[in-house]
Amino acid sequence: VANQLLHMGYPDLALKTMQDLESRFHNEPEYWRVLFHTVFILRSDDALLLRAAARAYELNPDSIEWKFNYAAALLIGRRRPEQALALTRELLERESPTAGGLINYSIALCLNRRFDEASALLARVDPDRLSAPQLEAYTLARLELQYETGDWAGVRRSLAEVGNALLFPCQQRRLEEIRRAVSAAN
Repeated sequence: VANQLLHMGYPDLALKTMQDLESRFHNEPEYWRVLFHTVFILRSDDALLLRAAARAYELNPDSIEWKFNYAAALLIGRRRPEQALALTRELLERESPTAGGLINYSIALCLNRRFDEASALLARVDPDRLSAPQLEAYTLARLELQYETGDWAGVRRSLAEVGNALLFPCQQRRLEEIRRAVSAAN
């Protein structure tokens, strides 16, 4: 039912439907898949996104989809940077590089303070060929890199391109932190 609600465009109702079912479906990958996608669409709870991705990955550790989603959830929440780096590197080595894979790996490199490598990787991505969600991730990756390397002019440009509407709460907090730092730098 939750999956149908999600496909019909009612992610809020899908999430309500799933809230009390975790104990019953704890070992069912499909439960975690639908929960992950629902929370991702809603962008309301980064902790729940990570929990869903982690559990799905535990149940399917060889799944490329769940390695990617788990790494993405780690990156969104800026958690376990070493693990996110290992997962994103493995995905790039296993599959032909995709824009999403390159972006995620560059974010992981940045979180691990490997800025030169992150910059080189982002330079390989053509922003004009990205979908809207990929462009958002690309802009956030570029912003993070610019901020961490002290490129204030770049930070200002990237901040102007990022909208809060599609971001998770932890990402919104990070943007506010960066905005405060830009104001202080002025």
